Amino acid sequence: MTQAAVSHQIKSLEDFLGLKLFRRRNRSLLLTEEGQSYFQDIKDIFSQLTEATRKLQARSAKGALTVSLLPSFCDSVAGPAPFKL
Repeated sequence: MTQAAVSHQIKSLEDFLGLKLFRRRNRSLLLTEEGQSYFQDIKDIFSQLTEATRKLQARSAKGALTVSLLPSFCDSVAGPAPFKL
């Protein structure tokens, strides 16, 4: 994401909320009191969103597993176990 895109998103959020979240100083940004308060209120929400996304991705990563065994291996070593899976 470009610096211009980030600046645009920050401005859009500040316009939506009707207050300044950041104080611009030279080439840096500092959170205002309102920005700090807002961050404290939403940081747990972002953690929950991250965890929910991780869980969803873990569930969707399940797929089929194909195991190929030589008949001689099944008879002598593996026994009937592979066929019960």
